Amino acid sequence: GEHACRRRTYQRHPVSNRATPVGGNRHVLYASYLSQNQQNYRSFSASSDQERIEAANRIIHGLPRCVKIVEVGPRDGLQNEKNTVPTPVKIELIKRLVTSGLSVVEATSFVSPKWVPQLADAKDVMEVVRNITGVSFPVLTPNLKGFEAAAAAGAKEVAIFASASEAFSKSNINCSIKESLVRYNDVALAAQKREIPVRG
Repeated sequence: GEHACRRRTYQRHPVSNRATPVGGNRHVLYASYLSQNQQNYRSFSASSDQERIEAANRIIHGLPRCVKIVEVGPRDGLQNEKNTVPTPVKIELIKRLVTSGLSVVEATSFVSPKWVPQLADAKDVMEVVRNITGVSFPVLTPNLKGFEAAAAAGAKEVAIFASASEAFSKSNINCSIKESLVRYNDVALAAQKREIPVRG
């Protein structure tokens, strides 16, 4: 199933309207939500402190309990580098990202080495990182051939994507948006048969 979000416990402060991570510094949770919560925002302008506190608490309780962060640096960050990054360096980067506390790291992409030579070592990268426990390592698979290679390399989660424009779709994956959706449907069906989660 979907890799569970790594949760962090928060204590809500009823007076300051802040949420304090247990064992960490305080973080204001409601600031970015003011523009999206006009009614609550108006309550902040009320004369009563109690009304402001109640408005803040409504905003805080409306926040999602969990946010999933997917780090794509080892794939998206490196794929356009002109100089080839050695496989051991990529693996070390991934390990350091994991050490930083990330629970989902997109490790690589199974694409044609002709078009993306930087990721020609996808199989070698997966051979190492797939043995790291407690972390999800999805890989990008833009077509069925890439998916089959990823599954054979031990990938336990895959990712697909669709472009917003025909021009980008053509330049990025060499097909139209309509054609890409057909490809992704094939990938999704194949993944379903193998019980491999798909992120899109």
